[in-house]
Amino acid sequence: MSEGVCIYYSLLLINNLKIKSNIKFFLIKWIDVFGIKNAIELSIVRISERLGLPVSSVTKSLTYLVENGLFEKELIFKTNKWSRYSYSTTVKLTRDLLHGDDPEKISQLGLVRNLLQPDVGLNCRNHKYHPVTIPDRLLLIILLYHSNSCGVVDCLSLNDLAHLTRLTKSSIKSRITCLKRKGYIRSYISGVNGKCLFKHKNGIFILNLKHPNFSSDSVNGFTLLFQSTTYTETSLGNNIAEANEIYSAANFLLKPAKENYTSFKYINLFKNNCDRLCFSEYFNEFIHIVPFFNEHPFTAKMQNFLQAKINQYASTLLSRYWQQLVSEETNYEDKLKKIIRQDSLGDLIMPDENTYEFPNRENICLLVNFIYDAACFLAKRIQTQLKCVERYPLAGMDFIIIPSVDDFRVYLAVEAFYKTPSAPSNKTNIVIKILADYTNPTRTIIDEKYKLTKDDEFMYGLLSKLEAKIYPTKNKNCQK
Repeated sequence: MSEGVCIYYSLLLINNLKIKSNIKFFLIKWIDVFGIKNAIELSIVRISERLGLPVSSVTKSLTYLVENGLFEKELIFKTNKWSRYSYSTTVKLTRDLLHGDDPEKISQLGLVRNLLQPDVGLNCRNHKYHPVTIPDRLLLIILLYHSNSCGVVDCLSLNDLAHLTRLTKSSIKSRITCLKRKGYIRSYISGVNGKCLFKHKNGIFILNLKHPNFSSDSVNGFTLLFQSTTYTETSLGNNIAEANEIYSAANFLLKPAKENYTSFKYINLFKNNCDRLCFSEYFNEFIHIVPFFNEHPFTAKMQNFLQAKINQYASTLLSRYWQQLVSEETNYEDKLKKIIRQDSLGDLIMPDENTYEFPNRENICLLVNFIYDAACFLAKRIQTQLKCVERYPLAGMDFIIIPSVDDFRVYLAVEAFYKTPSAPSNKTNIVIKILADYTNPTRTIIDEKYKLTKDDEFMYGLLSKLEAKIYPTKNKNCQK
């Protein structure tokens, strides 16, 4: 790996470079192409061609960097009509950039390099590899840098992103919306600040590592589409959205006097939710953790966040403990419960055993066990369906469960990625549709040659918004 590739990753971690996003992007391009210590003796036009940026952008960026002491400019040749200068980085810049993480550990190295490649035709929108602005690309690069092998980012707040990109928080929000619309971000679950559960938690990004604009650099694997064939309000085990049932049951117990919770229909729904969650057998224990879910008026937001975390835990089980799930081993239990406790309760000190105030030691243990059981139940339910896809090596892949956008949770998408050692040489993504019978997996139907449409991507949560369709209209001003 070249010195330039190593160094531009370090740039993303430097918080004290208080420069505009377009200048930071220029620096990333410069270091990637020319390196960190090399003196460049090219004309502005040639530099522009090498970087794939407009001449005006190169001129403004170099002027800014020289004026702020980050670049040195030295005259090397002069005539009556023109002058030639050399440009090089200064110690002020390099002493910060040379301290960073090991770039070999970055999961999405190829995708970041792809975002830096020059566009064909600088002034033509139709010839851009990525039809997004430079600040959008910078934001996407930073997200890719911090993502795991499945494209999940949960370590950055909006304030962190604003600080790293030198953009405003409102600008970050609008650019997230744009990247979702363009399909680069599959899903974004905003951060929460709960009273008892999930205090000060960052939002969760799920990036699209299979975006067609990444071309041959895109990450390959499988897109698995689950459609329940047995959905009814009373059917057991078909509902994917555990958090929906958790909060529904909690609201019933927290507000039993409200009129809409006393009807016969709602009582039946409450019982069905308990059955779907498989906690009816120890329902008396669930009563003791209900106050954790008393988050009005932010119940919907907390519910979405809890479901996203349950999806993450279930994805971890499928990715790392596939065989243990099959054999019913539990050697992963303590590790996952430790993660769940840290995620849900943060640095809360475990109370003494004789404490009766909420939350006490028993409440905390019950909560962690409850979320753990929900994640295991989801992972095993999906695994049972995936076993029907026999001829593909799904047991050796990484998985991420995409948040469902369907109100009835009939449709669910799971992205699967080859782990590096077993990845095939051809860069293809196979779409498999699974008509899932959660009550009787032997009746599950597999379509291994399914063609994914934009409507499918929207319905299964792979695309946040469909682009508006433009229909031709008759020109009223045309002459007959």
